[in-house]
Amino acid sequence: MPDTGYSFNSPGQAAEQFYNPSTQVCTPDWGTTANQFIIYPRPYSSLQAKHVAPDSVGMQWYANSITDAGAILDTNGAVKSNWAGKVQKTTIEADGVTYPALKVIGNFASSSNLNTVNLYFVSTCNGLSVVCKFPIYLRESTGDAFDISVTALNGDFVIDNDTDKIVATAGFSNAGVAVNLDAAAWSWKKATDAGFVSVANVPGVTEINGNVLTLYDGAVEGQEEYYACATYNGKTYMKGFVTSDTHDPYYIDKGKSSAGTILKKTENMTYTPKIRKRSDNSEVTGYYFKFTMRTNAGVVIDTDTNVASHTVTGALISENKGVTVQISANIAQF
Repeated sequence: MPDTGYSFNSPGQAAEQFYNPSTQVCTPDWGTTANQFIIYPRPYSSLQAKHVAPDSVGMQWYANSITDAGAILDTNGAVKSNWAGKVQKTTIEADGVTYPALKVIGNFASSSNLNTVNLYFVSTCNGLSVVCKFPIYLRESTGDAFDISVTALNGDFVIDNDTDKIVATAGFSNAGVAVNLDAAAWSWKKATDAGFVSVANVPGVTEINGNVLTLYDGAVEGQEEYYACATYNGKTYMKGFVTSDTHDPYYIDKGKSSAGTILKKTENMTYTPKIRKRSDNSEVTGYYFKFTMRTNAGVVIDTDTNVASHTVTGALISENKGVTVQISANIAQF
C-alpha cells in the first residue's frame, strides 16, 4: 500500500505556498532553509506489517504527469536543469528505514503558476509497482486566509510495529504566514457516528499539550478521525486528519477509482471498499459499509449507508474546498 511522508523543519508547516500578486512575494519562501521540506515514499507491507524502502534503482520523480516530459531526473539520475533551483535529490531516515526523497529548495508559485503541482514518485518494491502522489498547493494571497495544518512527528498518522504512538502537531497561519500559536485557544475533537466529541487529556491514551495531541494505541481502533481546533478572534477553525492502527488483523481497502487525492471539478472519485486480512490481503466478505462526507471544518454534508460503493463528485469537493471521506464497516447493517 503506497504511503507518503512529509518532513518539515517546523511543526505545523504544510506543502502549501501563497503568492501575492501585488508584492510578487511567495509565502512561505521555500528558498529560505528554515522553510524547506522533504517528501518521500513510504510503501507499507501488509505481510511484514511495517513500512519498507522502495527500490532506488530505476526510480523516477515526475511533475504533473507520469511521462518523459514530466520527468524531474535525467537519464543519469540527476535533477534536470529546469528543476535544479526548486528541488534536490536526497534521502531521509524514518523509523530505521532509509527512503529516497526529494527536498523542496525553491519557490513553486508565480504570477504564471498558481495551480496545484502534483509530484509523483515511481519505482518498485518487492516486485510490485509503487506510485506515490505529493500535491503541492499553490494559492493567490488575497486578504485573510486562516488555515490549520496538522503534521505527524514520524511522518504519518499510523500506529504500527515501528510506532507505538502518533504525535500530531497543529500549526496556524494566515495566507501562509504563521500566526502566534499562543494567540489561539486550542482544543481537539474526535468524529464519531453520533457527532463530534471533545478529546480529554488521558495519560497514556490521549495526551494534550496545547496544539500538540499524542495518541496511543488505545485511542486508535482501526481508523479514527480527529480534528485540531483553534479559536482566534472569536472564530473557531478546524482541520481533520485520519489515523489508523495497523495492529488490527483487518483493514479497510478504500478501493478508490484513482490513486490521487486531487480532482478537477468535472471529475469524480468512486469508493468501492473491501475488508482485507493484513496477513495475506485476502478479502473478508459479509460487511456493510457507511460513507460519511465532511468538510475540512468537520460539518457532515452527505452520508450513504449499507451500500457497496459511493461516488464523490469533483463539484462537491470544489464547492466545499475539500471533502474528507470516512468509511466505516460493520458485520450488521447500520
